[in-house]
Amino acid sequence: MLIALKDNHSKNILTLSNVVEYDNWVKIVGDKLIPGFPGAGSDIKKDILHAEFGSKNIQGTTFGEINGEMTKRIVKISKIFETSKMPYEVSNSIQAFHITHAAISMTNKHFYTENGMVGLRPAKSMKTLKNIAVDIKNNLTRIERIGMPIMPSRMVMLKKSTCFFICVDILYYVEHKIYKGCFIRQSCS
Repeated sequence: MLIALKDNHSKNILTLSNVVEYDNWVKIVGDKLIPGFPGAGSDIKKDILHAEFGSKNIQGTTFGEINGEMTKRIVKISKIFETSKMPYEVSNSIQAFHITHAAISMTNKHFYTENGMVGLRPAKSMKTLKNIAVDIKNNLTRIERIGMPIMPSRMVMLKKSTCFFICVDILYYVEHKIYKGCFIRQSCS
């Protein structure tokens, strides 16, 4: 895809993906590159899934200059998001954001087996949640050990919380934000 963008005459190319190294991208598109990550979020209202491109409750679209500077083009892109009423965040360390996201997301492995996703009961079991919490804490500790900040900084609380509270927070998030409490009911029809 980036090779197709190489000869594009746009002044800026905002990529919304999860990569942690930008060197190859810069070789292809040059200083047009603005790394970013798409917003995440959705909601269930009256049993209907409303997919959203970013949510203030979950995560707005995140982007920033590789060097962390607040440039004129970042200000312009921010204004486009504001005009569009789309949640966004400007990161002063987009690479740290991408690495933190990968470190937290890779804990989703606990929801899968060789045969696919685990069922709802194992997914919300304290064992699964504890494994996720331990992995999150270990992964974030590794990020700090290499001298990189945890981004966004609000994710530091995951490292500082006890496993029990992370488990409870994950369970609450899964039940109330994703499934709107349908674990509690007999079915999620």
